[in-house]
Amino acid sequence: MKRSSKHRAFQIWIVILVLIAIAIAAVRLIWEYDPRSILSLRPVDSIENQCTEMIAPDALLNRNQILKLISLAEPISKARVRAILKAPYCKLEAIAIRAGVKSEREAYLLDYDPTLWVIVLYEGNTFVGVRIAPRNGSCPSR
Repeated sequence: MKRSSKHRAFQIWIVILVLIAIAIAAVRLIWEYDPRSILSLRPVDSIENQCTEMIAPDALLNRNQILKLISLAEPISKARVRAILKAPYCKLEAIAIRAGVKSEREAYLLDYDPTLWVIVLYEGNTFVGVRIAPRNGSCPSR
């Protein structure tokens, strides 16, 4: 009987230690994700709020335009990309991805999924890449 009560106490301590470890891991994950968003009541700017210039508010991309874009061999000129995608919804603030190089960003909406943005990135007159972002989220390149 004495042995089973010690065994039971040991099991309780193991459970407590596991729960503490899980709590610590959860706090670290939340803190590393973005502590400012947890501690701040300020909402994250949506991409619409990050637009510096509205170009074509009715512009929508379809699947064929995206397929044409990804099928092109690099490097691709900005003019060639624009010929495929047409005018963007808006221009976003330029950012520096590589040291000393400003990158232009343009945002497009998808006609088949209005919950997503397509962010196209250019360095000078050259297409660099594309990213997908949720419509209600902040711009992924920021």
